[in-house]
Formats: sequence, C-alpha cells, structure tokens
Amino acid sequence: MTSRTLPAAIGEAEPHSLRYFDTAMTDPGTGLPWFVSVGYVDGEIFVHYDSTARRYVPHTEWVKAPGAVDPEYWERCTQILQRTEQVYRVSLGILQERFNQSGGDLNLAHLPLCFLCCYALPALLPVK
Repeated sequence: MTSRTLPAAIGEAEPHSLRYFDTAMTDPGTGLPWFVSVGYVDGEIFVHYDSTARRYVPHTEWVKAPGAVDPEYWERCTQILQRTEQVYRVSLGILQERFNQSGGDLNLAHLPLCFLCCYALPALLPVK
C-alpha cells in the first residue's frame, strides 16, 4: 500500500477506490508546474500537490472538515511528495541524457519528456 493512505474520514461502510496520478514533465509550458500529483477517491479529486506550491492540499469538504484527518497527515504527505518530486527530477534527467544521442533514426534531445504514474487501490476499505 502506498504511504499516502486514505484518511479514516471517508468512512468504512462500503468499499471505495483510491488512485494517485503523478505526472512529471521536462517542459510543461509557461506558468505550469513540472510535477503534479493528484489523489482520487471514487473518481473525485480529494488531494493535490504540485511543484509550484510544494504543499499537499485537500480538495473536498469531507477531508477538509475539522478533525477529519490528523493534522500531521498533511505534513507527512507533503514531505513524501517533496522527496518524490526529487526522484522524478533525477529520472527525467536520466531520460534526457539517454535519449540525447547523436546518430540513429530517433533523437529526442529537443522533445519534452513526460512521466505519468498511477497508483490504484480498488476496494480499499472493507464492507461492514
């Protein structure tokens, strides 16, 4: 299971799905973050992180509600994603180096690169 676990705030009456999508780009465009992580519960965005704000931010009322989530949860997840951001930065650099080859039919030296990762945890919570 990912270390960014679903807060108990969602309840445990029925199964839910939890998915995270991480995207990292070498050239996202003017004013756009190069790294974004978005968390979904049952297809609804509930958290967001990007390389500009560098904070893990709640997006739904149920997760923003006072007492719904341990306040340390936001700080822990922010730290995890700041480290993850650095891993993606290094990985993108390695890809750029590997594809920056002279000769051959394919040269991606001047093309932007992008990663998209998905973490899917269907039926995360048990049915009671």
